Amino acid sequence: MTKKKSKYRPRPLIYDTMNFVKVGITPVADVGEAATSLQMINRDSLEEILKGRGTKWHVDTLIEVFNLCEAMAMMRMGNDWMEEIHEGQNALLAMARRGVKGGSFVFTGPEMAIVKTIMELHEEQLKQCTVNQLDDAMRLVKECKRLKKARKIMEEV
Repeated sequence: MTKKKSKYRPRPLIYDTMNFVKVGITPVADVGEAATSLQMINRDSLEEILKGRGTKWHVDTLIEVFNLCEAMAMMRMGNDWMEEIHEGQNALLAMARRGVKGGSFVFTGPEMAIVKTIMELHEEQLKQCTVNQLDDAMRLVKECKRLKKARKIMEEV
């Protein structure tokens, strides 16, 4: 019989607390190159799918964007858009399932309109949120995945 393993894990140390707090309250728009590259990746993924050249990577990127958008709305950053966010997620899910079955990831006309709206909403959220709020939203998405609250693209057979 083996000895029971302790569940205690020490928290990571923050060596420069002032810098940690200062960076946390900085708006994401003021971070600079990191925020710009994030927005470019998000926009590029949407553009590639709209042009009919989307891959699984582009769809995964859009899924992450939409999940972050929903998490930020749950944190009171655009929560009046929650119905549209769910419509956009449904459109993205339908497109992804069609793409898995048919091989090409392409939106229909109404799906395209709502997806563009949600992408604009997410870009506004990124302009207005702080680094800590973005980090909290990312933790919320990770927690939802861990608890298996997310819908799967591939149905269990």
